Amino acid sequence: METFEKKIKKIKRSNLFSIIVLSIIAIVLLIMAIIEIIPNEQKIVKYNKNSRTSRYVTSNILYLMGPILKSTNTSSQEKYNYYIATDENNEIFIIKFNEDTKGIPVLGIDIKEEEIENINPIQINGTILDISATLNEAIVKSIKSVLKNDDESTGILSEFIGNYYFNASNDKDDTAKNMFIAMGIFALIDVYYILLTIKINKNVDNTINTLSKEGKLEDIKNEYESDKLIEYKKLKVNILPKYIFSYSYGLAIIPFSEIKNVYATKKTNERTSKYKYITIETNNGSVYYIAPLTKKNQKGIFDELLQKIKSMQK
Repeated sequence: METFEKKIKKIKRSNLFSIIVLSIIAIVLLIMAIIEIIPNEQKIVKYNKNSRTSRYVTSNILYLMGPILKSTNTSSQEKYNYYIATDENNEIFIIKFNEDTKGIPVLGIDIKEEEIENINPIQINGTILDISATLNEAIVKSIKSVLKNDDESTGILSEFIGNYYFNASNDKDDTAKNMFIAMGIFALIDVYYILLTIKINKNVDNTINTLSKEGKLEDIKNEYESDKLIEYKKLKVNILPKYIFSYSYGLAIIPFSEIKNVYATKKTNERTSKYKYITIETNNGSVYYIAPLTKKNQKGIFDELLQKIKSMQK
């Protein structure tokens, strides 16, 4: 048999597990986000358009062709250009810049084809990002337009493009940003549960203190620990011989002798709630909303509890 004191402790700690889990998740996400935004020179590897072994990459680029595609960040309005890059080993891949190409010459604009042999490669560091299906489709369409050949195999062009692109722009990987956003969401939920717990604990303490001052606490403890207690766990209500013990939100202990009216309604504090409650009005004008019906399969025990309270109403 659970003691009265143990039950009170359980009520006060009902959200403790959620708070701990949410706090751990938020802290882990924060640490991971910080790690993501701290450049690690040891992680920089040679860029490969078909393989990603690190987030940070480097390449010695000879020249660019394009731009083959232009885009604009809808939030910052910053403009980006996608080019076909050729590195010192004549490997071809997609690279993304801001409007500045960081000194790398663009074929047909900065240099002519016959000048390629005299170009010195320029080392560029950046990040490697996935080529999404949407981006792949846009690049393929652009290349076909440049080639003036819609019959060119999309599969061949996709293979030529590769699985990743070289991001040399200021538009960094969204991984860290998304982690910060997720961390913020978990932290807000955590704060909500912490504030809710503080409010519940204050309510429980006030209820216990009031009952103690009225000299009812010992009587309630004895009834709670007797074999006459009837539990409705799913509705978070216990029926004692002389009291209703509700803990769905904080703690409410209502003497049957003080009940004036009992009914079921979705209206709480003049608002329509999503759930149906058992509403109890007492002789002193207090109104209690207990046993929220949150699941359809609980309707049977909800109706049973409602009739039980009505039958014990003095």
